[in-house]
Parts: sequence; C-alpha cells; structure tokens
Amino acid sequence: MHGYPIALPERDNTVRQLFDIGCSQRGLVFEPALVCNHFETLMHFVLHGGGLSISGEVTVRDRVQRGELHAAQIREPGMGARYTELQTLHGRTLPAAVRMFLEFLRGQLRDNGAAPPVPSRKKTSPPKSR
Repeated sequence: MHGYPIALPERDNTVRQLFDIGCSQRGLVFEPALVCNHFETLMHFVLHGGGLSISGEVTVRDRVQRGELHAAQIREPGMGARYTELQTLHGRTLPAAVRMFLEFLRGQLRDNGAAPPVPSRKKTSPPKSR
C-alpha cells in the first residue's frame, strides 16, 4: 500500500482507528494524501484514480458487486473488530413494516457474512431481595 497515495477517514472513525493500530503494531507510517470523514469524497478519490482508501466491507459491498470498485481485505489481527448491530428499544412493539425491514436487513447481513449470528435473548429475573 505504501506505493500509492492513500485517503483516510479522520482519526475518530473506527475503521481508521483499527488501521492505525495495525500500522503501529507493524511499525508502518502512512502520510495520507486526503483525510476526511465524508465517505463519498473518499470514494471519489479512489474512483477517479487518486489512490487507495479504507472502509468497512458493508460500506463498499454494492460497488464491488457492480464492478465499480475492487476491494482487498486487510488481513491483520484486530481488523475484524467491528460489528453491525441492529438495535431497538427493549419491550417496544414495532410496527409490522419495521419488523419486516429488520428481518430483511438481518437476513442480508447474515447471508453476506457481515454480521455474527444474533444471540438469543434470555429473560432475566429481577434480583431477589434479602
């Protein structure tokens, strides 16, 4: 990657944080040509021949599938430390359309290997008083 200009998200971005940790562990230093948290700006940099960038797999999946972009996985311990979570308020009854959308999204993430299986929800009892 050192032979190419690189565009990176800002340091508060979790993908950037994981990248920086991996670089630090290997003693690598990158001087980015562009730093910004606007994903489309980073993608335009890459798509118009500016160089390389980093992102999560889910973020670029559609562009890779359409052949617009080539992605290579960074095989570094710790780079897979991010997960996609679907969260709803506990005990809230969701409208049917929202439930259907969540099931669709859950299936898409699971089928494409982007999310670990959903853990089963265990009912917990309130603590016993003494």
